[in-house]
Amino acid sequence: MLLDIRDMDELTKRVSDSATRFAKLSQTIKDAKEAFGKLEAGVPKIKDLNQEYSTLMKKKKDAYAVYRRIKKENKELQIAKHNLKRFLNQQKEEQKQKSCPLNCATVL
Repeated sequence: MLLDIRDMDELTKRVSDSATRFAKLSQTIKDAKEAFGKLEAGVPKIKDLNQEYSTLMKKKKDAYAVYRRIKKENKELQIAKHNLKRFLNQQKEEQKQKSCPLNCATVL
């Protein structure tokens, strides 16, 4: 089987690209090892990460339950505020009508 020169050039280019990517990846791995080596505790264990994640998810779930309760209370307070406003406005209108037995709006 004979290889064409163009095929050889393409293979050489691919090998060169692969070597460049490998060198970059190797440097990234070295940098990561160095960064984790500077940490006091070193690289965290998967078991510890999973446990911490579980704890954080439980806290999130509990906090969200509190949030839903507070949101519901806020909605109820907003409804009560709106109803009170309507009631007070209605009473003002009734007092105006009582103080002016004739239709005062037509006089103005």
